[in-house]
Amino acid sequence: MGISGIALTSYSAHAQEARITIQGTGQPLPRFMTLKSDKVHMRTGPGIKYPITYVYQREGMPLKVVREFDVWREVVDLDGTKGWMHSSTLSLKRMAMVTASGVNVMENAAASSPVVALAEKGAVIELLVCDADWCRIESGRQRGWIQKRYLWGVFSDEAF
Repeated sequence: MGISGIALTSYSAHAQEARITIQGTGQPLPRFMTLKSDKVHMRTGPGIKYPITYVYQREGMPLKVVREFDVWREVVDLDGTKGWMHSSTLSLKRMAMVTASGVNVMENAAASSPVVALAEKGAVIELLVCDADWCRIESGRQRGWIQKRYLWGVFSDEAF
């Protein structure tokens, strides 16, 4: 590994050329990550020399990572805003944002289950488990199940 995560691969002496490869994590793309703090800068490109386009102020907010460049991640938010963030500002902790008002939080993963709470649009909640249609969530001391279709931060075909 070269300087700052740059892998230098030299070809044969006969070719007398070198190739520079910028490596990311190798993890699947796209994937969801979350903001580690209440103040994270989004930039127009992968580096501190690029202008800040937006300052996010919501710890735990989920973002979709669509590209990697060294320690930089190109992300997309719920509204479709796209930009670059340093990987140190992002967490692998799975969180989601509720996309509709008054979403029922159920006791179990079934529409016939008792309602234990209502989740408001924009609420950021922790994802504990997700199956084909439902996610077990936690917010404060409240736990329950929400239909996946009301969440931004998990793919429709994702289970964990």
